[in-house]
Amino acid sequence: MGIQDQDRLQPVYRACVDFCFIAQIPFKFKVDRGCWETAIEFFYDIDEKIYHTHPPKSPGWSTDPKILCPDILDYDNKIIIEIEEEPGPRLKGAKMARKGHSREGDLDTKKDAERNRHYKDFRVFRLWESTLKNENWQIKLFLFLINCYQKN
Repeated sequence: MGIQDQDRLQPVYRACVDFCFIAQIPFKFKVDRGCWETAIEFFYDIDEKIYHTHPPKSPGWSTDPKILCPDILDYDNKIIIEIEEEPGPRLKGAKMARKGHSREGDLDTKKDAERNRHYKDFRVFRLWESTLKNENWQIKLFLFLINCYQKN
């Protein structure tokens, strides 16, 4: 977690906290500051069903269970907010969208597909770096939070 990541996370985290306070929505978000505050441990039972705990319970953070750290987490309400990176410019004339070479809605990478499988019990909101440059991201985030609150 670098300083650049923190600079992207902080405005989103602050928007979540401020909006929930104003709208009197009882969500309690944690932001990943690089010290495993948002770590979730995923493990499988005999039937290959995925279970999760927060904070992780494995002694010594073993590699047997899968441990993921979402960017922003409200574990009690099962809400995850991820800020997705777009490392490169879009390739002109690209037939297949690949991460870093297109825009919001890229095809998932292998890592993303595994993460999505683990996050299936959570409501996940993804913001792309390019979306953060647009002022509409806050409206989309607020609508997502309202929708989550109404479903509780």
